[in-house]
Amino acid sequence: MKTPVIHVSNRIDVLIMLLRDHLFFTSPKPFAKKYIFLPELSLKNTLMTRFLSDHKLNVVTGIEFQELGSGVQALFRIATGKTLLFPPLDLLSLHLEPFLDEENPQLATLLSSEFLKYGKFGGEPLKGWQKELWDKAFREWNTPCDLLSVPLNPTKKPLEIHLFNFPFLPKLYHHFFAKLSQFFPVHYYQFSPCQEFWSDLTTEREKQKLIQKDPHVAPFLEGGHPLLANFGKLGRENFRLFEEEDFLFEEHYLPSEKKTALGTLQNALLTLQETPLHQDASIRLFSASSKLREIEILFITLLETSTPPSEIQIFAPNIADYAPYIEHVFGAEDSPFDFTIRDLPKQPLLESFMHLFALDRFAPDPVFRLLTSPYFSLLTPKEVQQFRSWIDKAGVKWGVDNKHRKELLPGYLEESESGTWEQAFTHLLDNLVFLPQSLSPWDLPYLDFSDAELLGKGIS
Repeated sequence: MKTPVIHVSNRIDVLIMLLRDHLFFTSPKPFAKKYIFLPELSLKNTLMTRFLSDHKLNVVTGIEFQELGSGVQALFRIATGKTLLFPPLDLLSLHLEPFLDEENPQLATLLSSEFLKYGKFGGEPLKGWQKELWDKAFREWNTPCDLLSVPLNPTKKPLEIHLFNFPFLPKLYHHFFAKLSQFFPVHYYQFSPCQEFWSDLTTEREKQKLIQKDPHVAPFLEGGHPLLANFGKLGRENFRLFEEEDFLFEEHYLPSEKKTALGTLQNALLTLQETPLHQDASIRLFSASSKLREIEILFITLLETSTPPSEIQIFAPNIADYAPYIEHVFGAEDSPFDFTIRDLPKQPLLESFMHLFALDRFAPDPVFRLLTSPYFSLLTPKEVQQFRSWIDKAGVKWGVDNKHRKELLPGYLEESESGTWEQAFTHLLDNLVFLPQSLSPWDLPYLDFSDAELLGKGIS
């Protein structure tokens, strides 16, 4: 019986090279379509850069990077020929509001969040008003549990599935990928700080709760590294599930060769042995009186380091609490750092409305931000990318046409359509129908008749 393969290592660079080798050098079907699932699509650039840094690899084709939600739906369509419609939180909240007490508008959001968790993780069967609301909410939508209820009948086209370092996935997704592994190769690439079985480690608080329930378990809870026990409950749960499902493990652990305190700690975690640490600058602890002061200390520390900013990641329990201080310190005029804040709470529907309101001048950037919204766009991400490449080459600046420009700026003196969408569409249509007598590097893009449908959708 085929099962997913779990490639584990205590080093991210090893996992990246394993992914590269499986994609391009050791795949039994080199021309198979390859899906790479990432916890954040921003990792795509990092992976592509690392792939191409090896002189053995000059061109990267035939792979598709996906986030979990859209990727799972794509695989489900391939494997069943059907489409699942999962509701986002904000739309589900709007759908539930008419059925709830108007005096408590927050109830719809809270209940929607719980319903989505229930759809992923399951639980006791719903009863009463909860079951009635559930039936109303999901009358037109699917839940993730539906992934396991539909028989798979995939196409015969070769396909590979690669999941890169998800800290945690609900059990139903692992079961879905296990079902797919009967038809397609499925590979996980998981960071693990320890080469021993560490999924059963417990924190001190967890130990006390277990001992209160049954004092006889106390001898079985001893041992293990205390820092690893606190590494993260979800991480331990992820590996416990891999072990319970009997997935195939391939280990690629490497001890740290650094003689620093950090290297010593990494090796202690790797072997589950507590080792005394000597003090050096590889591990530093700072105390601060406020979150603003924390960010200021961080800023000064980064100024003193020789590590390139592109190699630095900074983590926080709740990054939203630090966002205004990060903007204040790192966004100052004299700051030498470019920075990106990830994992801030998002409201996609409201963001899409804001993108819609930003279309007064019809500059390309707000137009294409709207076209990437799942609530407004009739184009796929690839179509948006292709359409934008034509518009960028056509030199669109702002304004639908000259009349639109003069409505926005009554004193606008320019009489030509230069830099408008109207001019770009006219040139693109001409270059779709007519071929030039001699090509020039200054010409706008010439389109093939196979591009006619996309151009029509974009103009519409």
